[in-house]
Parts: sequence; structure tokens; C-alpha cells
Amino acid sequence: MEQIKNFLVTRGVDFIVQLMAAIALYVLGRWVIWALRGMVRRALAHEKFDPTVSKYLEQTVSVVLMIVLALAVLGALGVQTTSLAGLLAAAGVAIGIAWSGLLANFAAGIIVVTLRPFKKGDTVQLGGVVGEVLEIGLFGTLLAAGDGARVIVGNSRAFSDNIHNLSTGAHRRVEAHAQLPWAADPAAFYAAMLARLAEEPKVLKMPATVAETLEHNATGPVAIIRAHCLPTDYGEVFFLTQRVIGEEIVKAGFGSPNPTGSSAR
Repeated sequence: MEQIKNFLVTRGVDFIVQLMAAIALYVLGRWVIWALRGMVRRALAHEKFDPTVSKYLEQTVSVVLMIVLALAVLGALGVQTTSLAGLLAAAGVAIGIAWSGLLANFAAGIIVVTLRPFKKGDTVQLGGVVGEVLEIGLFGTLLAAGDGARVIVGNSRAFSDNIHNLSTGAHRRVEAHAQLPWAADPAAFYAAMLARLAEEPKVLKMPATVAETLEHNATGPVAIIRAHCLPTDYGEVFFLTQRVIGEEIVKAGFGSPNPTGSSAR
């Protein structure tokens, strides 16, 4: 208690002044960072930067400014920031080893933003997850999966694995299979399928729709139908193709539809 009393008598006023200055500096600094982030955001929007790049740059500027603010606040409290810088450098090495995966995500995020294999709004497959890109962050990419779930894929995993961008191609291929009986007339079935799909406005004329025999098994021929559409129409054309196959099989009198599988390219 005597030491605390002596401290308050000898340095109490100075400490309170330093503390108030540090608090004022922190509040002012946070306001300045908020204002600078707004300026950066508006400047990037004015220059029509890609939204993905803009968000990443804004986050990076914010992190750097927060580090500078923290050092300034510590300096206002009387902490020797030069010594602290050496300590942070040493700690940075230890943290870098311990958080190598996190730093790998950060480095991969920079590469993703630079090379831009995908951007906000694209439908991609990353790390085994298919979804729409909502945001590319400093350490992970946020996806909206088809079932509505939000999934964060680490940037290092996204970049080190195969990246399937389903939005950048000129078209996507819907592929469906159907089992036909030996008594069926495949040629008539294929002609009916081509005629039906040709009437659908979202099925592209080029590349041409294909309806052929893929293989034969003990039940009969296995039909394969390949239709092409715009990336944005893939889901609708996929279900349309399945429905048309079922309707044409029933119409031809082959019995109940027996699809053997489907896939996309």
C-alpha cells in the first residue's frame, strides 16, 4: 500500500494524464480508421474495382491501421515502442510457427485476390463444397451452399485444391442416363427427346443436344442425353431433362422411368 501511495503521490497525475490521452487517442484513432475505410471504399467504387478486390483491400487497410493505432496508444502510455517492436518481431516468429496454417490462409487469400480464379457472385466448388461466393476474406472464403448453409473454406485449401468455377464458362452440360428395355425402339425415343428439348428456350442449340446409346446391359440399352445451357440455367435445365425423359418413356409405353444416373460438365 505504501508503494501504491508513493506512486500516486509522485506519478499519479502524470499517469492519469497519460491514460486519458491514450483513451482519447484510441477513440480518435478508431474514428479516423472508420473514416479512412469509408474513403478507401468510395475510391475503389469510383474506380470500379472488382467488389472482391475492394473488400480485400479494405480489410487489409483496416488491419494495418489498427496495428499502427495500437502502437500509438502504447506509446501514449509511456511504453517504449522501439523495444516493443523487437519483442513483437520475436513473438511474430513464434506466432508464425504456431499459426502457420492461418498465415498460409492469409497468403493464399492474397494470391486468390491477385489471380482472381473466382469472384463474388460466382458459383464454385471449393474444398468439396459447391456454393455461391459471398465474400473472400483475409483467411477464408464464405460460400452460400445450395441448401442455404453458410460455409467458410480456408483460402489455402481453396487455392491448393482444384477450383471449379461453374459461372465463367460459356455453357454447362447437363447429362442424364435412362435405362430402356430390349423391346424399345431407341431411335424413336432419341428423336422424341431431341424434338422435346429443341422446343425448350433455355436449352442451347449449340453445342447440339445429344441423345444416343451409352452401353447395353441385361435389361437393355442405356440411353445418354446431353443438353447444354447457360450456367445460370443449369438447375432448371437439369430438372427439365429428367422430367422429359420420364414423360417420353411413359409415352412410348416402356413402363416406369428407370434413370441410371446423371451428372454435369
